[in-house]
Amino acid sequence: MTTVPQIATLTPELASSSTSARAAAEVTHIALSPNSSQLAAGYSDGSVRLWDIGSRTCLVTLSGHSGAVTALQYSSNGALLASGSADTTLIVWDVVGEAGLCRFKGHKDAVTDLVSSNKDQSALLWGSASGGRLMQAVGAIIIAAPPST
Repeated sequence: MTTVPQIATLTPELASSSTSARAAAEVTHIALSPNSSQLAAGYSDGSVRLWDIGSRTCLVTLSGHSGAVTALQYSSNGALLASGSADTTLIVWDVVGEAGLCRFKGHKDAVTDLVSSNKDQSALLWGSASGGRLMQAVGAIIIAAPPST
């Protein structure tokens, strides 16, 4: 019987490992980079760790949220990573520079999903409660938005 070696398996134990002295935080969300070389893992302590899939090593820990990470999304080229949190904020990270670029505030509850765009450079925002389209944006121009209430 031929045994196929497992390549780049990230176990829960490895994902929760840390050089930190504090207790290991639980993984709350994951995202795979566009080129499949990195895995971003969000944790209950608000941190985001970037893992090299090939070597199974943590490349960097990004800290900035005060609540559990609830959403992660890479940009199409993998240079940026957005993280949403139970602390009601969204942070855009520079993956290469290993730093936060900007923080968005304004949600009244946890950020549970992030918007992504398509090759036509437009983005659609859908409401999970209504299931309907809330707005469409092209570049920085909002095409359609729901009426004010």
